[in-house]
Amino acid sequence: MNSLDKSIWRCRYLCRRTILRIFKALIMPVLLYGSETWTLSCALESHLDAFCNRSLRRIMGYCWRDHVSNQRLHPATGTGPVTRTIRDLQLRFYGHLTCVPQDDPAHLFLFRTALCGEGLWDGLGSRGLDRSRWAESLPGG
Repeated sequence: MNSLDKSIWRCRYLCRRTILRIFKALIMPVLLYGSETWTLSCALESHLDAFCNRSLRRIMGYCWRDHVSNQRLHPATGTGPVTRTIRDLQLRFYGHLTCVPQDDPAHLFLFRTALCGEGLWDGLGSRGLDRSRWAESLPGG
């Protein structure tokens, strides 16, 4: 992001609308690549939101002394929190996965039904606290 700071974000020949379109077309797809399968922790959510908000503030030319809230920043840029976008992508991906047949290995692995007791998954895992799973990180999951 710092390399883009002098070349694109502060370019006086490009209007802010064009710079926002560049951000949405080049930065956001790289950031969101594969995010459908991420298990989001609170720390990761805050890091992702902070990165996007910091980038949008640079594009808009806001300084830390301006005290611009996120509720004012997002309507001004026509965006929303990136974690909401990731949740929407995850729910869309989950909708596609629910259409997979129940006996498909992908469905069995994701939801871990029928794997217990058949020797494929004996319930023996690593020691310590269970890792959070993708399906459990979905809203209502």
